[in-house]
Amino acid sequence: MNAREIEKMTVVKLREECLKIPNIVGVHGMNKEQLINALKEFNNIPIEVRKKPKASVKGLKTKITTMREQLATARTEKNKQRAAYLKKRISSLKKKTRLD
Repeated sequence: MNAREIEKMTVVKLREECLKIPNIVGVHGMNKEQLINALKEFNNIPIEVRKKPKASVKGLKTKITTMREQLATARTEKNKQRAAYLKKRISSLKKKTRLD
C-alpha cells in the first residue's frame, strides 16, 4: 500500500485497515487525517505536512473591491438575497486581511 492509495481511501475503508493493526486504539474516534497518518506510520511512509497557501492581502482587497461593485449593482437591482450574501463575504474577507 502506498501513500496515494491510502489518501484516496474513504473513512470507512481506512477504519477497516486500521482495525487490522493491533497497536492502534480508538479507531472509531479518529478523523480521516488521523487515520491516514496512522496507516502511513505503520507502513513506514513519510508523513507530509501540507500547508495551505495564504492568500495575499492585496489579492483579498481586490476581491473586496469587486464584491463591493457587485453589491452596489445588487442594491440598485433590489436583489436583497444577493446583497446580503455579498455583505457577509466582504465582511469575512475583511477579517482575513487583519489576521496574521
